[in-house]
Amino acid sequence: MFKVCMKNYYKNLRYVFTVLGVMYLALLIGACFFFKKIGADITAMAQQISEVTANTDFSIFGVTGGFETVLENYGNYLESVLLDLFNGFAGIIAAICIFILIQLIGVYISNLVVFLFGRRDIKKDGILKICAEQLCRSVAICLVWAIIILTMTMIDATVGMILLAFYPLLYCFVALLSAWLTAGKGQRPRWADYVTFKNMLLLLASNLMQILATSLAAVIGFCIFDWLVALVIAAAFVVLTTATTNLNAYAFLYRPTDVRNNLLNTSVTGPGPSVF
Repeated sequence: MFKVCMKNYYKNLRYVFTVLGVMYLALLIGACFFFKKIGADITAMAQQISEVTANTDFSIFGVTGGFETVLENYGNYLESVLLDLFNGFAGIIAAICIFILIQLIGVYISNLVVFLFGRRDIKKDGILKICAEQLCRSVAICLVWAIIILTMTMIDATVGMILLAFYPLLYCFVALLSAWLTAGKGQRPRWADYVTFKNMLLLLASNLMQILATSLAAVIGFCIFDWLVALVIAAAFVVLTTATTNLNAYAFLYRPTDVRNNLLNTSVTGPGPSVF
């Protein structure tokens, strides 16, 4: 299990430039929209303030009597200017939120592209079957989180924290289970030979090793490159590692062929020699 998962990780490193390309495209689209929206909002705000200022006759107001008199005389003018400023800054905040949303969409698409390519490398199934596998795993992960949250809020916070502490193992269990459930006829090994506690631990160890390798690459990037370049590279490696950890259970289920055949044969000939 560990060897297969680490081989899957190093093999999928070739898609790091694909991830960078998708994220760079999302960054360009977001930046174009952001600066265009910011320019339009600032221009509109300046025009509105200019119009309010041009339509205000300052000669009819006295400015004697201190700050209270100024506020009283110029109340309507200040209210209009502040409203225009508020609308302008609201547009800027909206542009920032949309920019962040575009980046999140780019991250999700890059993760999905790596998952699809990596899954096709493991076994050339149809896109619909791969999407069904992804949907099955995502629903299962959401159910696990729902159980943890409901346990913490409605049953017992201590029990919920214990479940949260064991979430990495639960994640590995869900990954193995979803891969086992979505395997086709003749490709599904016996439950007791595939979804085992030992396989869960080995899958967890391989995932942690891949996360450690990604963290090391990120630290090296921050030491060598500028922080912005290093941040983009580190984000690409994080996306790649996330997609690869989602593929590890499938990599073990479908490869290598001799291990898979050994697992399949145990349902007919009985338990054979350990392959783990």
